[in-house]
Amino acid sequence: MSTPAKNSWVVRIGTMLFSAAFALGFGAGGFLAGLKPLYQTLSAAWEVRTWQRVPAHILETQLDRRRGSKGSETYAVQVRYRYQVGPQTYESQRVGLDADGHSDNVDNWHAQWHRRLQAAQSSGQAITAWVNPRAPAQALLDPHIRWPMLAFRLPFALVFTGVGLAAGWVFFKALRGQGAHPATPDAAEGGQQRMGGSVRKSAGMLWLFALFWCGLSFPAAALFWAQDRPWLVKAFILLFVLVGLGLITWATRQTRLAWRHAHTALVLRPATPRAGQPLEVTLNLSERALHGQGQQPRVLRLAQYRVADSGSGESSRLVEHLEQLAHVQSLPDGSARLVARFTLPDDAPSHGARRSGERVDWRLELMYASGDVELSHDLAVQGSSTAVGADRFADRTDWNRESPVSHANPNAGLSDWPTQAGTVETDGYRGLEFSQAGSRWVAGVLLLPFAVLLFQWAQEWAPRLPLLQRWSAWPLWGLGVLLALILHRATRRWSVLVHDQGLAVRRVSWLWSRQFCLLPSALDHLSTKLQYSASTGGSEMQEFHAVLAREADGTKAQRITPGVAGEAGAHAVAQWLQGAWHDRAGRFTPGHDRILQSAHSRPRWGWLLWAALMAILVLGARGG
Repeated sequence: MSTPAKNSWVVRIGTMLFSAAFALGFGAGGFLAGLKPLYQTLSAAWEVRTWQRVPAHILETQLDRRRGSKGSETYAVQVRYRYQVGPQTYESQRVGLDADGHSDNVDNWHAQWHRRLQAAQSSGQAITAWVNPRAPAQALLDPHIRWPMLAFRLPFALVFTGVGLAAGWVFFKALRGQGAHPATPDAAEGGQQRMGGSVRKSAGMLWLFALFWCGLSFPAAALFWAQDRPWLVKAFILLFVLVGLGLITWATRQTRLAWRHAHTALVLRPATPRAGQPLEVTLNLSERALHGQGQQPRVLRLAQYRVADSGSGESSRLVEHLEQLAHVQSLPDGSARLVARFTLPDDAPSHGARRSGERVDWRLELMYASGDVELSHDLAVQGSSTAVGADRFADRTDWNRESPVSHANPNAGLSDWPTQAGTVETDGYRGLEFSQAGSRWVAGVLLLPFAVLLFQWAQEWAPRLPLLQRWSAWPLWGLGVLLALILHRATRRWSVLVHDQGLAVRRVSWLWSRQFCLLPSALDHLSTKLQYSASTGGSEMQEFHAVLAREADGTKAQRITPGVAGEAGAHAVAQWLQGAWHDRAGRFTPGHDRILQSAHSRPRWGWLLWAALMAILVLGARGG
């Protein structure tokens, strides 16, 4: 057996074993913890709707407490009651639709029924029992569905079963030998390729993720709102429901786009594009794909992306593209043919090859004239074996290089002014204030673990521990740390102030204030440095540069601004600061009273707000 075939079998068997484990584990969990109890509950609710009411007398009742392995307690109401049907007397122990009487702590159903049964037993009053007229020995006290328990089981029924079915599909696909080889474009007669494959895959992945997210968040939200929980927790849980609705909307749009382009066909001449050679692209759009688009011009773009896939995720950047306004030929059946011609670069690498540690992706994209991409399709471009020389699009690796800033007048570089920087001026200083969108995003991301800990604190620890012991519970400490980080990141501000004494760099939030000062001579030794790069719009990579300053004695440079878009933008900020100092120096008046700027690092009033929120959290959980 050849090595490639052997490797193919190894991958195939590994895929089968891995997917089989997921299919059995998640499938069994979804069936036993989700589908089976849901079916039993709903079928029992349907059956008891014809049962008859009879009076019953409580003989004994108790509330069993069972402690789990992690310290959590579950409850089960136990009862024995007597009732009479005709001349015959019966006894039963069933309370709800769950015939086995399992224990749980989903809500206070067990405690409520125990109190009710205790009161009936103490007073000697009869309660209503529901009896099967065809089998009088069968009876229960509560014929209603426990909706919180139903919501609790839905994630198991939907998410676990969905993961199990997906893993089973992967298993049978590997068993039949599909997916063992690299995927090739769907071909038809005449060398045509279907163009909508990527949209279909995208829609499928979105629906899978939406099912997973909504299957967890929707039942959890219903469970919270059905219980007596603090209103702040209930309002916060709704954010996850809104995210789920957004995912459903996005998946629906992608599904509609896939439906529109289900019959969109692509023809390439030559069939295999090669570096340095011309390429003619013909795109056949059906009447369905053209519906509602009017006479809007279409652009075809041949794009080279570099995909960084060596880490845990993937990020792509558009490094080269060729655009052509498509020539449109209308056909009698209402469809249209789009034709465009390109010439591939001589040094074009092959699709799927690796350059400078990144994967090369060639894509043909159908675009609107506005620049939005409607449809994308991978092209199997063949690179030239004779191409030599350095990679023109190697990602920037010289992160430590500094670019000095030359002196300029205050208006120099304003055409490249970054949107993150805003100017401010008072009697004491002129300065810049920088938006902190990245810090706000961090605060938003931290809300997710905060919600998880809040749920655990309110669900398990808070209702059961005395107040003094609650302060030693680890979820409370985690909530405190996350709340402090969220407040700090959400309110963070960065300012650079030019005053009569020199330069003051201030980074403040509600929780902390830090400021350091530099002499005016530092403004004569400014430079810029690449801090990081980020994807914009999913394709283009935007570089963010910071401004650094050092004293005249050549001490270590200090960063005085956050990263701003583009090296030209960072140079514009640096030159504005230089011009602001010269303007202040010209207006300096000796002996004039002014506020002295000093370096400091100290807490602020926000810690009082943090303490108040933590007190509300503890007392609210205690009261809930």
